[in-house]
Amino acid sequence: MSQKMSLYPIPFYVAQNPARQACQGYKKQTRSVLSGPTSNLSYNRFLNAGNQFPEGPKRWNLIRAAILQALEDKAYTLQQTSYIAYQIKGKDSFFGILGCIPASELNHQVLTHEEIYPERVSKFAAYLQNVKFQAEPTVVAFSNNRKWQQIAKRIRHDKAGVRFQKNKEKHQLWLITSETPLAQEIQAFFKEQKQLYLVDGHHRKAAIENMSAKHHGYSLLSFCLPHTTIQSHSYHWYAEEIPEEVEQRIGALLCPLKKAPRRIRKKHPILVRFNSQWYQFSNPNYLAVLSQIKTVYKKNQIPLHYEAYPKLNLPKEPTQKNAVLEIYFYPFQFRKIMDWSDENKILPAKSTYLLPKILTGLVLQRI
Repeated sequence: MSQKMSLYPIPFYVAQNPARQACQGYKKQTRSVLSGPTSNLSYNRFLNAGNQFPEGPKRWNLIRAAILQALEDKAYTLQQTSYIAYQIKGKDSFFGILGCIPASELNHQVLTHEEIYPERVSKFAAYLQNVKFQAEPTVVAFSNNRKWQQIAKRIRHDKAGVRFQKNKEKHQLWLITSETPLAQEIQAFFKEQKQLYLVDGHHRKAAIENMSAKHHGYSLLSFCLPHTTIQSHSYHWYAEEIPEEVEQRIGALLCPLKKAPRRIRKKHPILVRFNSQWYQFSNPNYLAVLSQIKTVYKKNQIPLHYEAYPKLNLPKEPTQKNAVLEIYFYPFQFRKIMDWSDENKILPAKSTYLLPKILTGLVLQRI
């Protein structure tokens, strides 16, 4: 009999001023900009505390010291062991449960869909072992059903304890303490799930697994929501030079199109432009070919760039002036990604752009 999934309530810290302190990713800066009261600093400023140093213990210790100072200054407040129900309302709306999944259950119970790189996993593990805080949940999906809809309705019937607006989105948090019947119902619901599906955070998941192999007791901070709410954007790869091996693969495995396509279409979910000529895949096994292309770029240390491309219309000219190779991906529906995960098929890293993207630094959890 297979092991049942668990999502546990956790003790956690919540930002006192979430609209200011939480951020959507961060941009590295060359020097620390930590000045003024920590209650006004966003989490990316904490990360920037160590950016004048290369990755390593000295950098991680500075970041940890900045976080601990924020806790001491009560920029974050500790809550009792709870689940967090979290709703984001904007162009799209998302509602789910924030909790922790034990590392011992991640390997077989949380299915992945994207390739991971061992060196990135090692960096994440080193970061977490030194900083000792998780500040950005992985995003995990479960199969939507009537029981979940009933739980969600009961939660939203009450007024949210934390409410704020950021980037034209309304955020609401409900704290569900572990002793309540509703918390027990949530835990029972997740124990009934046969599988969960990772949406975002493949390297963080793998880092927690690696850490747990040496020292037991770790868990993964996770935001779990129904699969039907996951949104997908088109994605775009581009490069300013092309290795000879990739050029040969394009000539052998792709069909040139007689005229330039106007849109990415579901029938041909991936289109390639090389030196002004458009191609489509003739072989349905395009996942393997894309992985090979990515591997060749990595092996030759030639930059291959990635970005979300939130539309289906194709540009008449390369989006980047010097790009000689461009690859456009039709949005992969998450139901299809779940099917691939069940079949152990793996997409190349950075070939999907799935929403929601969760705020960093809204919630801190010690590890």
